[in-house]
Amino acid sequence: MVNLTDLLTKKHKTGGRGPDFYDCLGLSQEILRRVGRSIPNYEYSEDIEMEGIHSLIDQGREEAIELERPEPWSIVAIQTVPKFVTHIGIVLDDCRNFIHILEKVNVKVDSLNSPYWRTKTRGFYRSVI
Repeated sequence: MVNLTDLLTKKHKTGGRGPDFYDCLGLSQEILRRVGRSIPNYEYSEDIEMEGIHSLIDQGREEAIELERPEPWSIVAIQTVPKFVTHIGIVLDDCRNFIHILEKVNVKVDSLNSPYWRTKTRGFYRSVI
């Protein structure tokens, strides 16, 4: 069992890579590190952040493979603005919830089946690095 409770008090900061502040990529990196996986680190700039998230879920890349359904510690890709996946979180070991962080919101756990998140989910990916 991986303990993530210490992360629930962390606050959002654009480009945050921890340990006190995170953005969605930084938080995902920390969680995957704790379970023995990783995803690429991108130095923050708005363009590079979006490029990093897009390359992570691009099926032509080797960093992640697309899954048919959520698996424990898989990446959930979320479309928060039209046409673009701009947010990621990590599926918890129950495969029903995910942990993530948003601007102006501390780290939180949400249900993958909530009406809001279900309509914004664009896929699940397993990190292979």
